[in-house]
Amino acid sequence: MMSSAPIDEMNTSAIYLTGAMKPGYARAMGMKTRATIEEALADAKRQYVGDNPNILAFPLTFKTT
Repeated sequence: MMSSAPIDEMNTSAIYLTGAMKPGYARAMGMKTRATIEEALADAKRQYVGDNPNILAFPLTFKTT
C-alpha cells in the first residue's frame, strides 16, 4: 500500500500497517499502526466498519522479491 498511498487514502477510511519495525514511518504517511492483525481488525471494527469489514491484505509485501 505504501507504493500507492495517495490513491488508497482517497478510497479508504483507514490504512493499517501491522508488525512494523519502525512504525513512525508508516504513521508519518498517515497509516495506523498496530502490533498484530487482530488488534488492527478490532480497532477497525470499533471505529469504521462494524462487524462486516472488507479486507485487502498483502502478507508478504516488501518481504520477498
